[in-house]
Amino acid sequence: NIKGLLVYMQDYQLLPYDRTREFVQDLFGHSLSTGTLYNIHQTAFDQLTDFEDRLKLLLAGAIVAGFDETGIRIMAKRLWLHSCSTDQHAYYEAHARRGQVAMDDIGILPNFTGVAVHDFWKSYYRYDCKHSLCNAHLLRDLTFIKERFKQTWADDLMDLLLKMKAAKQKATTQGKSGLCSATLGKYRKQYDQIVQDGLAANPFKVPDTKKRGRPKKTPPRNLIERFRDYPEDILRFFYDFSVPF
Repeated sequence: NIKGLLVYMQDYQLLPYDRTREFVQDLFGHSLSTGTLYNIHQTAFDQLTDFEDRLKLLLAGAIVAGFDETGIRIMAKRLWLHSCSTDQHAYYEAHARRGQVAMDDIGILPNFTGVAVHDFWKSYYRYDCKHSLCNAHLLRDLTFIKERFKQTWADDLMDLLLKMKAAKQKATTQGKSGLCSATLGKYRKQYDQIVQDGLAANPFKVPDTKKRGRPKKTPPRNLIERFRDYPEDILRFFYDFSVPF
């Protein structure tokens, strides 16, 4: 019980080694070395192997799961913390790589057949599953376009996405599992029109073919093309109530 408590105090309450040793001395009158504390952690770690395998299997079979990766430092070394989560379970793993190599090593996405919710990092699209783009990220991107480039279509798209979110929430509160085709069509028509407005506001000119390299597009053009090319993934939350906004 004491060993379990010490793992909890260090890994969840974030108590350093020295203070953990002081904690044990004050409560139990025992003097533990740093090496003993390390060995206790190693024992707990080794016993979690089966749990980790079962957790990965569980997440790989989820209907909907969120995926993300963010930069962290461990022992001053830059790594990437990968995560996969549902409303009940979460898995984290630090890896030296950010993209597909890491995702393959972790082993969840290669076996995942549900809906993957993510932030449009292109490595996710290498996996043969359904995709849903996180609208929280998109709202942030639209806010940037609105504030930095003063383009009204970005504000219009934000308003529309939030109205769709509210319409879904209202339907859910009423016990509905979906919206009628007329309502879906009405909102999709508005979406398509705003996308056309955004494209018209940001025309893309074919560059001189004599210049090498990929033609550079403006941030507004890049974003509006994402809304043009991935409408099903952006609006999946609206058509499938099991998918979050």
